[in-house]
Amino acid sequence: MARSRKSKITADASPLVSNPFAGLTLSCPQGADPGPDPEPPVPVETKSEAPTDLSVLIRRQRKGQGGKTVIYVEGLSAASLQEILPKIKKNLGCGARIEAGPEAALLVVGTKDLHSVERWMRSAGAKVKLGN
Repeated sequence: MARSRKSKITADASPLVSNPFAGLTLSCPQGADPGPDPEPPVPVETKSEAPTDLSVLIRRQRKGQGGKTVIYVEGLSAASLQEILPKIKKNLGCGARIEAGPEAALLVVGTKDLHSVERWMRSAGAKVKLGN
């Protein structure tokens, strides 16, 4: 049988005896100007580096995926697919894999958001055509 844990609550409303923040002080003397506020960090640009002379076809499909929607990217060479696979997975935050098709290799991105894949490929410099 498990023991129940009972918290001990005191009935009196006495103030706390110790203050853990009492020893902390400001780094600048009283009344001194602390200086200008630090500049916010510059956001890191996430522009991908896919080849720029490519024309790709992007289409959404559910058939053959166990009811899940995926995005197919066609028209990339096998070397380009190997190069951009980890980048697209990291930047879009979803799974992706390379699948061998009947004519060429395909990039299969595990997301429903067709337009995020389109934007990412455009930022990589590829010419994008949307399919059905």
